[in-house]
Amino acid sequence: MGRLADEHYPHHPGGNLPRPPRPRARTSAEEAFLALGEGAHRWLIEAGATGVARVRAKMAHAVELAAVLGAQRVDEALGLAAIAGRFADGDLASICDHLAAACTWPTWWWPTRTSPCSRAPADGGGWANDHTHPRPCGHDAP
Repeated sequence: MGRLADEHYPHHPGGNLPRPPRPRARTSAEEAFLALGEGAHRWLIEAGATGVARVRAKMAHAVELAAVLGAQRVDEALGLAAIAGRFADGDLASICDHLAAACTWPTWWWPTRTSPCSRAPADGGGWANDHTHPRPCGHDAP
């Protein structure tokens, strides 16, 4: 008998390791959920592996949240929920609230201080107090 040669299977990650799961949408609701991004994929894989109940209802809720808050924020929250193992009914909305609060800084915030979203320029100059400073995290300014 011959050996299996990895070069004969270019689309398979080498060796006899199991393939990572790849969720595939079977309905339009599942398609809308997976279209949110990589965080939605991770959430669905972890939810299935953990045995989470009412997955379809939670997926529908995530799509509704994305319509209101934006797909990027909900996708990020889904990824964080998957990593943290947070699959309860209110967890996704709670994480979305936290992400929104983490990037909201009051107008009195001194330009010499820094936020988790952005850093003060090296030249010591500050940004205006109207939240127009750059946000590399991708969250919208309030």
